[in-house]
Amino acid sequence: MLQVNVTLPVYNEEAQLASSVRRVMAFLAGQRTYRWEVVIADNGSTDGTLKLARGLAEERGGG
Repeated sequence: MLQVNVTLPVYNEEAQLASSVRRVMAFLAGQRTYRWEVVIADNGSTDGTLKLARGLAEERGGG
């Protein structure tokens, strides 16, 4: 089975990160022809992006 990696580069995305990641994951969950993972690549954010990204990973059992 094909493995797909979706990497989301982010910088100070605290305000919209959760909704964006959940939208991407909802789309991917509907794709039955491959396995997938979402990677959030924080580029030194100065807001709460990194903390939020870690929280999202914990929700999914990763991170």
